[in-house]
Amino acid sequence: MKWEKCCTPKEEGGLGLKNVHHWNKALLGKYTACLSTKKDHLWVKWVNHVYMKGTEWQDYSPPLDCSWSWKKIVHVKDKFKHGWLRSKTGSVPWRFMCWNPLNVPKTTFILWEAQQNRLLTLDKLIKMGMGQDSICFICGLEPETHSHLFYNCNFSKQCMQLLQAKLHIHFSAETMVHWFFKNRSKSALQKIVTAACFVGVTYAI
Repeated sequence: MKWEKCCTPKEEGGLGLKNVHHWNKALLGKYTACLSTKKDHLWVKWVNHVYMKGTEWQDYSPPLDCSWSWKKIVHVKDKFKHGWLRSKTGSVPWRFMCWNPLNVPKTTFILWEAQQNRLLTLDKLIKMGMGQDSICFICGLEPETHSHLFYNCNFSKQCMQLLQAKLHIHFSAETMVHWFFKNRSKSALQKIVTAACFVGVTYAI
């Protein structure tokens, strides 16, 4: 999994980890904002006297003999000037199931990997040269892929049917997200408990 994906916000399908490289740029950006707006600030006056010498901040270029830190601040200014900010990619529909407060962390991570199609199923291990047979160990009928393991395997279907019988609900693995959003007959607590059970079954499979 790419680090950029892990640093994507949770609602957009990532893990919500902080990208230290971006945070560093954002913090340096505070200095650029000070130079643009806080003309009476003592540090800004010192920078104007030593480096800028009356040059407009937006048009300023650092001299070759200036400090490394000052060059970085100017570089960040140029980045923001040309539109450095990250654009949003849109929310994923399964975010509430994955980041359910009732989930156990390890089950959440497995569901997140499954939604990203990143679990090491047998078909992927074959492509990596690790193994010779991709037939599902559980049912022994079809190659083990993400879609087969969670949706088409007879064992998975039986697990989902048992879960529905215990909770007195009716949905399939494919329509679980739709049920979670559209069902108005269940309370919010009933929905998050149902989602936690579904995530637990997914982890067990």
